[in-house]
Parts: sequence; C-alpha cells; structure tokens
Amino acid sequence: MVTAEQLTRCTPRELQVFMLLGSGLRVTDIGRTLNISVKTVATYGERLRGKLKIPTATMLSYEAIAYAKAHPVTVAEDGAGGDRGATGTQADAPSGMQQSERGPS
Repeated sequence: MVTAEQLTRCTPRELQVFMLLGSGLRVTDIGRTLNISVKTVATYGERLRGKLKIPTATMLSYEAIAYAKAHPVTVAEDGAGGDRGATGTQADAPSGMQQSERGPS
C-alpha cells in the first residue's frame, strides 16, 4: 500500500491526480475537473507510477482507491492549477489536500 511518506516525493498536482483517481474518477473526468488534457493526466499517472514504483495504471488506480479509503481527504480547489501547498492540517494528508469533514477525532 502507498504510504504518506511515499507521497512526499510527489508534486501537489500529482497528488491531486492521485486523490482524484482514489475517488473513482476516470482519466477523462480528472482532466475535466482540473481543466487539463487527458494526455496531461496520463503523464501525471506515469510520473506517479515511477515515483511510487507501481507497474501498471490499473494498479495505480487500485492503490489510489485503497489510500483514499484509509485517508479520507478532499482535493483543495484553487482553480489556478493546483500547485499551491498544503491547505489542511491532517498530519498524514498529502500536500495540497485537506482533511474531510469527519467530525471530532
């Protein structure tokens, strides 16, 4: 399983793509959501696979879904490309993400 420590190697935009994959979106939907081309989404996926040592796109989706279930967070919506920094306070939330509303801990 992908760890928060492994995700520290990723850019904020790669993390957005990873978390959107984890929410079950398809590449075309991710492109539409982030206002980028499908090819650009695929490039981010390739970079993620390399950084996370995941051999296939299918396995990347599986790992993203598993991570999202274990670490419920939402993508920061900045409308400007997503390369801003962390917006949340959750210790294990990747940069550019914020903790979802789960009630008191």
